[in-house]
Amino acid sequence: MGEIRRLSAEDLFARAALTAFGPIAWGAALPTIDSGVYVICTADQNIDISGFTEDLRTRWVPGQSIVYIGRAKVLRNRLQQFYRHKFGAKSPHRGGQSILQLNVPLQVYWSVADDYAAAEHRLIEGFRSEFGIVPFGNRIKSARF
Repeated sequence: MGEIRRLSAEDLFARAALTAFGPIAWGAALPTIDSGVYVICTADQNIDISGFTEDLRTRWVPGQSIVYIGRAKVLRNRLQQFYRHKFGAKSPHRGGQSILQLNVPLQVYWSVADDYAAAEHRLIEGFRSEFGIVPFGNRIKSARF
């Protein structure tokens, strides 16, 4: 078995030339209403995925804590929508809903960015270049901007 590679949220932000803030616990309000990007991570990197569907298991990166990358015109509002989302619902935040099946504590990191679509693209592509796939909760190859 090969060595498990790990990429921290701080390192991912640095690679994308963004300043990382956080983490805050899942459910906590972000202290900013700026536009920007956010990265959701698990606090535990050893997660049992045996109960996941085949589709979810193929998207899992063993030992990796980064599970979703997103963007928002108003970071605080978008995260509040995500916190309220129920798995399977179409709103208020359908993107990334697979992370709601993780039964572990989650953390949120963020960065302020006026061009949040380009910043999200850099983060997703940075993750993809390291692991060959997008984070577990992301279903797109890169942001549309």
